[in-house]
Parts: sequence; C-alpha cells; structure tokens
Amino acid sequence: MASELVALKPVIGTIFLLVYAGLVQYQQKRPHIVWGGILLLFIATTAYKVAILREGMLPATVAVGWDFLKAINWNVLGIFAGTLIIADLFIESKVPAWLADWLIKQSQSTSIALLSICTLTGFISAFVENVATVLIVAPIALAVSQRLKISPVPFLIGISISSNLQGTATLIGDPPSMITAGFLSQRWGEHSNFGFNEFFFFQGKPSLFFAVEIGAAFATLVLYWFFRKYKQPVPEPEAIAIESMTPTSILIGVILALTVSTRFDPNFVYFGGTVCMLGALIVLIWQHITEGRKKTGVLNMQDGWRANLALLKRYDVETTMFLAGIFVIVAMVEKAGLVGDIASITHNILGNNLFLTFMVIVWLSVLLSAFIDNVPYIMVMLPVMAELGESLGGPASKECYLLAFGLLLGACLGGNCTPIGASANVVTIGILKKQGYVVGFGEFARIGVPFTIAATLAGSCFVWLVWS
Repeated sequence: MASELVALKPVIGTIFLLVYAGLVQYQQKRPHIVWGGILLLFIATTAYKVAILREGMLPATVAVGWDFLKAINWNVLGIFAGTLIIADLFIESKVPAWLADWLIKQSQSTSIALLSICTLTGFISAFVENVATVLIVAPIALAVSQRLKISPVPFLIGISISSNLQGTATLIGDPPSMITAGFLSQRWGEHSNFGFNEFFFFQGKPSLFFAVEIGAAFATLVLYWFFRKYKQPVPEPEAIAIESMTPTSILIGVILALTVSTRFDPNFVYFGGTVCMLGALIVLIWQHITEGRKKTGVLNMQDGWRANLALLKRYDVETTMFLAGIFVIVAMVEKAGLVGDIASITHNILGNNLFLTFMVIVWLSVLLSAFIDNVPYIMVMLPVMAELGESLGGPASKECYLLAFGLLLGACLGGNCTPIGASANVVTIGILKKQGYVVGFGEFARIGVPFTIAATLAGSCFVWLVWS
C-alpha cells in the first residue's frame, strides 16, 4: 500500500494539515477532527484503488479498512486504557490524598508544604495519568489556601506543571512516553528493545527517568522561588482515612509485571497492554464484589454492576479515540513519503552537526508544544528523528536515541509554558475558574515558562552528556 499512497501524497498532506489546524483551533473536538480526517483518507484511498488501480469496491474497502486497523498500536492503547481504570480506583481509595495529608503534617512552613505537595504530584504522575493526578491533589491545595486566606493560583499551577513534567519519566506516566517506547521497540527492536525498565537504564546508561529527575530538581528551585514568601505555619489538614489498599497493590503489581515486559515482548506488541488491561479487569472485579457487599455484607450483583458502570462512565473515551485515530493518520502520512520529505529538508538545513540538530529539536519541540497537542506532534516527528539519526549514525545508533530522547523531553515539557499546552493545565484553569479565580495567559506563563526552561535545559544537557 505504501507505493500506492505515494501517488496520493498531495491529498494526504492536505488532509493532514487540515486535521492539524483543526486540532490547534478546536482542542475540545479532538476525536471528531481526527476521525473526520480518517474518513477523508478512507474515501480518498478507496477511490484511488477503485478508479485508478481498477480494484473492486468491496476488496478495496476491506483492504483500506484492514490497513487502518493495523496502523493502530493496540499495545499502547491497552496500557493507556488499563492504567486509567486502575488509577481511577487508586484515587478513590484515598491513598494519594493520605500521602499529601502526611506530607503537610511533616512540613514546617506553608511554602515547604506546598512544595512537598507539588513533589508528591510529580511522583504520582509518573505512574498515573496527568489529569487524574491533578484531580487527586488540587482539592488538598485548595483547602490549604482557603485556611490561610491566600490565592491558590500559584499552588495549582505548580501542581499542574509538576504532573506534566514527571509524566515523561516512566512508560506509563503519559501517552507520549508510551508512544515513544512503542516506536523505538518496533523500529530497532532487533538491536535493543525499549520497555518499562529502559526508561531507567538503557544499553548500560542512565536513561530518560534520570533526565527528567534532574530537570525536576532544577524546576523545583523555580517553584520554591515563587512559594518562598509563604512562611505561615502549616494549617492542620482534615484527617483522611485510607479506604482500601487493594487498588494500590494492583497498581504496584502491574508495574512489577511491566518490568519484565521486554523479556516476553521485545518489540512492544502485546505484553504491556495485556498486563494493564488484566490489571483493570482485576480491579473492576474487586470493586464489583466490594461495592456489592457494602450495604448488607451479602453480594448484591446490581450494586456491583452499578459501581462499575459509574467508573466506566468516568472513563476518558475521547482521549482513547483520539490516540487511536492519530496512529492511523500518522501511519498514512509516513507511508505517503511525507515523513521522509520532512527528514530530508531538516537534514539539508542542519547538516551533519549533531549538537545543533539536537538542540533545535529540543527547543523547537518546546516552542511548538506550548501551543499544540504533543501527541500528534511527537507521532509525526518520531519517524523524522529516526531517519535523521540513521543518516547521522546508522540504525539504532546513539544518534538515533539521542534525538528521540530530546524530542520526547521537549515535546512533553513544552506544554508547561502555557495554560493551553497540556490537558492538565486546561483542567487546572477550569478548577480555579470554579473557585472564582480567572487565570490569564501571562499569569500562567510567569510560572510555567521559567519552570520549563529550567527543567528542559537541565534534562537536555544530561541527555547530551550521556548519549552524545
């Protein structure tokens, strides 16, 4: 199909640009825009097969539909969907809120307490989706702010950007991390696979986790600068009781299973998604039994089904559909030869200067991701980085991984610059608005931009020193 799509390069390129423009302009309609673009691609590709290649309508339709289904990375979707369901009950168990409560009690001043909460947010976000993390911690920060009669704006902004930062540190922290791991494993899996453990150490070298943590250390200093004036004694928080440790145990079990994923599934095809979905199934069964027995002690099937249905209604279907659709669109763009064209143009501009190429990729990604969704951006640019890396050092060379790591750091951290750069930021602004605080672009950027610069500069320097 790839050679056929090359003939449709102008059409596919035009549809892709329209989709991207739509994603920038209408972020709340992401699944509709993406799947609208897929429909146009489907019609154009099928029509080409029928009118030009003289294939029958039914065989052409089936062939195109099958190609689209194969383009979706079901393993990444399984990891995303499974961890999202487990994270929902992890939040409901009150374990994260209890940890935040404990940290507040250990702090000697409000500034240290809020800095500790931001740090905890980052830690949770390394294993739980960013928006969910914000929803866990934001009520605690609001309560502290209300008792001290101070504005919660800087605290909630700190929580949001901390969650975005640390989501890059592990395989299950954020969709771009999942996408990157899947791409690296499928592209160069015969040389070296890339899974959960490889975020910590890869080919004998410290990997992305340490780059993010070094960036986080410098970014924390920026937050401390903004929080330093809050020297009031810490108010006593309301006591929080843990409802159950079972979701936490299941989450830990899934993480431990993921640590051996590359042994069973070197090319990142099935194991991670299967484990996460199995964990989600276990946590749903546990909730069904627990909620079904809550009222009378005897299992009531209706109560159990009702509790699980409520959880599934909260599930983020739109983001799942958006991810699936982006896989299809980017696959078509790559097969049409547009990715190779972008890589050639980039290489002609930057030449063989690896340091210049790396820095341009990192900081251009920061700039672009401050205003556009990083998921479609990183999916388009990963194959571009692969071709650039291969042209500079060969397949699976250190140049390939250096550029891919720089891309991931820049694309994920750039969203911290603006209130529209990441979903967690949008949610945070919404929470503040409900509390009567309207946060402008400049007010958010006043904290987000220096935070991003500190984290990106430190993290990218670490990646360069280790991987160049």
